Amino acid sequence: LYLKAFELADEQDNKLLRHYFSRIFEDNREKIEVVKTIYNKLNIKTHTEDLIDRYYSEAMKNLGMLNARNETTELMKAVANDLVRRDF
Repeated sequence: LYLKAFELADEQDNKLLRHYFSRIFEDNREKIEVVKTIYNKLNIKTHTEDLIDRYYSEAMKNLGMLNARNETTELMKAVANDLVRRDF
């Protein structure tokens, strides 16, 4: 998220991100709101979801190639499904 935001941000947003990420604040509410606003503007959530889907698909493909008992791979698939469906 952090690196993608810097990659996509314009000069002004890059300055704001650098400012808020390089300092420690007693009250982080403003920092959180500014960074969330920039992340939303840059569609960082969509980029993150795309990466999650890509890595999940790759993991399922690799899991299918494992030489392991079916019950073991099914358990691993269930854990992966739980992880990918969680809210964050």
